[in-house]
Amino acid sequence: MIDLERIRAAADRARPYVYRTPIVPVEGALLKLECLQPTGSFKVRGFFAAALALPEDRRSRGLITVSAGNAAQACAYAANALGVPCRAVMPDTAPATKIEGFKRWGGVPMFLPRPKLLDWLTNEGWKSEPE
Repeated sequence: MIDLERIRAAADRARPYVYRTPIVPVEGALLKLECLQPTGSFKVRGFFAAALALPEDRRSRGLITVSAGNAAQACAYAANALGVPCRAVMPDTAPATKIEGFKRWGGVPMFLPRPKLLDWLTNEGWKSEPE
């Protein structure tokens, strides 16, 4: 069951850090222009909501994600704004533009060949958090 109060609480935590983006009507649909967020994606909202829900002692150790794209950039942007480190586990085939976007916000990439990345996710997962 979806808890509306939890959704509102997450939105409230993220609100000071994200842009209020417009909703634009287009031929019978409404578009929420999250492409106007600093990282070009809605994902910053979730990373701020999640990071700010962590206890301070845990958040201060940093944020980590597994992504070669928008999630990595959103994680690094949130970490940068919160003054904590960030790393992303990425396939070694990640697009250069995504890597550059991630590094622009201070993120530290960890590259793995795709088979090793899948093995790492299966066997290590989130046990390898920043210390």
